[in-house]
This record gives sequence, structure tokens and C-alpha cells, in this order.
Amino acid sequence: KRVMRDNDLKALNNRMSFYQRKIGKRLSVFQMRHIETQMSQTIKNKHFTKDTFFNSFFYYRILSLLNSMLGNLKESYKYDMKVLTLFKDKSEMKELQIWKERYVSSLSRLITSASLSGNNDMLPLIVDEINSLDISDKRKAFADINITDIYLQLGEFEQSIRLVKSIEKNIDFYTKNLGLANRTALYFNLAVLNFGLEEYSRSLNWVNAIINSSSDANEEIGINNIVRILRLILYYELGRFDVLEYDLRSTSRYIDKQKRQYKFDKILLDHFRKTILVNDDNEKAIKVMAQTRNSLAKLTKIKAEQQIISYFDFISWLDSRLQHKSFSDLVKERVHEKHTNKKYVGLAIYG
Repeated sequence: KRVMRDNDLKALNNRMSFYQRKIGKRLSVFQMRHIETQMSQTIKNKHFTKDTFFNSFFYYRILSLLNSMLGNLKESYKYDMKVLTLFKDKSEMKELQIWKERYVSSLSRLITSASLSGNNDMLPLIVDEINSLDISDKRKAFADINITDIYLQLGEFEQSIRLVKSIEKNIDFYTKNLGLANRTALYFNLAVLNFGLEEYSRSLNWVNAIINSSSDANEEIGINNIVRILRLILYYELGRFDVLEYDLRSTSRYIDKQKRQYKFDKILLDHFRKTILVNDDNEKAIKVMAQTRNSLAKLTKIKAEQQIISYFDFISWLDSRLQHKSFSDLVKERVHEKHTNKKYVGLAIYG
């Protein structure tokens, strides 16, 4: 009976992991609500207990995945911390290879939930713990994806320099040890981190690497359109307006072919069409940026659009132009405002 119950837990954990990956895709509000309702009801009906290490681990992990999917970041962090405490109380479990792998996976999850819930004081401790473990190359490569993601989420671009350069220098190691979807996630993080460091040419190289790779992997994490729009921004930053105009037409055709249209895509494509027309008139160019910024700020209130905007801080990029500040500083300001419960600058509207 216990074996059957444990198998139920593992199966539900796998389903939760699968659905969380789907949330990264562009789902309709109805699809998202259906997944949330289905998984919440399944967990409720199972009446899981926590009478064994195995049972406790998967119970907490499932609840972390569910709350992450629902956007309950503090709850997700709470259950990730329960997993950490579980391993602390039963440290001998880390001596078994399969549980060591699960422990590292849990630490990687904790990195994400800690950063997104504002518990940044935990991050150095978690990273040190991961680096102290004798883990497989695949786990090491996957952990570095999470660490780059943390630098990205917190806007700590300067602190990421050492790791970014190390990854770029040893990219064959990551290519060998990561599947296509995880490799795409790493390339995207490298693109955004280089963008924050104002290394636009290097950022463009990683964006092109994603676009030139399998579209199936890009679809798996929902960034097919995002990377193409990010490439338009990079051409703008590099002053390559001739290429920008050509790539804008190509990107527009690509997005127009998709069945489901999003306001986010339309707003950014319209922005670059107008920008090209008024490029020689600074006053008009600033007005276009302010209008785009206001439109994106309104989208942050729409759940179906929020998941797309979260990949890259487009509002901070526009603010960096409007306020003559660095993108890096503005991302850090927005993170600080969000985690100190002050008015979230992302919702401000330019007059």
C-alpha cells in the first residue's frame, strides 16, 4: 500500500513539473485556470501524509510547484525551505546518489523561489552549498542556469560577470551536459546578462544562437517571440537601423503567422515601426517611447500577458532611455521596490 502511495506521489510530481513547463508557454487564461484547478483538486483528493522521508519530500515539492504555478511565490518559497529542512534533519540521505541529485534539484528550485519572493539573503548560502557538493556534470550545468537566472532576476549584472565569462569560455561543457530546452534557457540568460552589462554584440550572438536552433526547444520555454523582439532592441542599441528595419519585417511576418496573438507583440512591433519613422527627431522618438512604456505598464495587470513580460524587463529598458539611467540600475530599483512593498514602479504611467 505504501509503495502504491509513493508511486502516486512520484507520478503527481512528474505531472506538476510538466504543467509548470507548460505555464512557461503562451497559454490562454482558460488553459491556465484549467491546469490550476485540475492540479489543486488532485492534491486535495489524495490526502497525502508526511510519515516517511520519501513522502514528505514529494509532498513539499508538489506544493512548491503548484504555488509557483499559481504565482504564490512566498508559499512556494516556504515549501522549498521545508525540503531544505528535511535534508538538514536527515543529512545521511545526501550520501545516496539519487537523493543527492534530488537535493541539488531542490537547491536550484530554492534559488528561484528565494529570489522571486525577496529572500535574497539566502542566495549566497545556497550557491555555496551547491558548489560544495560533489555532483554530476549535468547537475552542475543545470545549477549554473539557476544561478544565472538569479543574477538576471535581481538585476545583479555586474556580479554575474565572472560566471558569465566562465560559462562562455567553457560553453562546450554546457552544450554536452544540457538538453536542448535547458541549453536554450542558458543562452537566453547569457543574452540578457550581457545586455545588462551593455555587451550588446555578445548578447546578440546568444540571441542568434537561440533563433538558429530548434524552434521546438524555444517553444518549450515560450520564448520564440521574445528573442526576436529582443533582437530588435539589440539592433536599436547597436545603431544598426538598416538591419533593424529589415528584421522588423521578418519578425512581423513570423508573429503574424501564429494563431494566438498577444497585445505585447503588437505594442513592441508598433513601437519599432514608429521609431524607425521618427529616428531623426529626438523629441518625437521620446514621445514614442513614453507611449510604449505606458501601454506595457497597463499589460502588467493582465495575467495572460504577465508571463511574457516577465522574461525581460522591457519597461526598465524604456525607462533607461527616458530617464537617462542604466538598465542595470533600473532593474535593481524595480526589484527593491517590489520586495519592500512600495509602489511598484512598473505600474507607473508617463504623462
